[in-house]
Amino acid sequence: MHLLRGAAGKARPRLLARCAMSAVARPPEVVVTKENGLGRLTLARSKQLNALGAEHVEQLQQQLLAWADAASGVKAVLLDSDNDRSFCSGGDVKAARQAVLDSPYPDSPPAGHHIHTVFQAEYSTLLLIASYKLPFVSCCQGIWMGLGFGIAGFGRFRVVRLWPDVGFAFKAAHMPGHLGLFLGLSGVRLSSAADLLFTGIATHYIPEDQLQAFKQQLSQNPEALEPLLQQYSTVPPDAPGPLQRLQPVVDKHLGQLVSVYRQAGCDELEALHTALQGLQQELPAVHASDHQAAHLLQNAISSWAYGSPRSLAITLQHFTRVHDAVQGSSAAAAAAGSSADLSTLAGVMHAECSMAVRQVAHEDFLEGVRAALVDKDRRPAWLAETGHPDLSTAAAAAALPEDQTEVCLPGNRFSLQQLFEPLGGKDHRHHLLL
Repeated sequence: MHLLRGAAGKARPRLLARCAMSAVARPPEVVVTKENGLGRLTLARSKQLNALGAEHVEQLQQQLLAWADAASGVKAVLLDSDNDRSFCSGGDVKAARQAVLDSPYPDSPPAGHHIHTVFQAEYSTLLLIASYKLPFVSCCQGIWMGLGFGIAGFGRFRVVRLWPDVGFAFKAAHMPGHLGLFLGLSGVRLSSAADLLFTGIATHYIPEDQLQAFKQQLSQNPEALEPLLQQYSTVPPDAPGPLQRLQPVVDKHLGQLVSVYRQAGCDELEALHTALQGLQQELPAVHASDHQAAHLLQNAISSWAYGSPRSLAITLQHFTRVHDAVQGSSAAAAAAGSSADLSTLAGVMHAECSMAVRQVAHEDFLEGVRAALVDKDRRPAWLAETGHPDLSTAAAAAALPEDQTEVCLPGNRFSLQQLFEPLGGKDHRHHLLL
């Protein structure tokens, strides 16, 4: 706005039409192209490691729905990144944290809350990808985790050249032994293409120097996707990977953890601590025979020890329930505690959406994002470490005096048992409607 002088010398405001001249066109953050029947979605937020907000996920969903129409002429879909550093580092958790701080809620968010928008977009898009009728291939380079795993991990083909939560429990239930639970508890990064194939996270491995040629050939003939995958994919040079070689150690201690967890009156946090100690005691022997596997185990131990005790207990409960349901365990029905059918991906997604909108408002989530991404001090003060009563069980939460349910941070104090209960009321029925 410029101030112009009138005849009487008085200042009067006048807007100058300079917007079109001064505005700088903002490059797209999801690049959409179509060539020879290949629909291509390229994530282009490299400065944010391709972390995606609700608006980006909604754009992906709408474009996929449009291309699913036969009139679009699209024969196959390619999802990739514009850089080698990151395929997708997950959802925008800083924005989610700020939304909760700006508008806190005690149990589940009211209708219209930003958190509703976020998880509605994420989970409905993942279910769309999982059931997509067109061939769908993701080329995953660099950082690949959280939501990034979700948008790629449930497509028909996943090409890798590295670490992939959204729906991960369902994928973990199909992994060999207890490797899925191990990855869920530790969050350790996998840098081995062989391990990504072994766990079923990826379906094909294409060497880096062949990836562009594969994409070029695919753009010329998208209907030849499967033959091209066979032509360009090969066995990773590091097979078998360090995680596969570490499996006997993992199965020994995670198997004991699950066995103890199934016992009545189990203290989840104590059982988790015992399992972690067991893995630590294995380190010298692993290091003596396999330096690469020992490095992976050390990173997993460090990451596990750093995590929120509450989140670890949630992971143990949820992953075990999903595993039991998928594998048809007789304990599954009794342990489920949810109306969702956890033997199906859709059931897991519905359960996790209910869990996510509650857990994102919990103090430990807010504190974890603060420590990692806001203040970046890497020193989270988890509730279990600050004198607060342990909230890992329903009994512990129920024992809280009434005056201790108020907390200084916006958030909630529901027990883990309450966390697994489905959301009620008509305001929550729209979560996963496409």
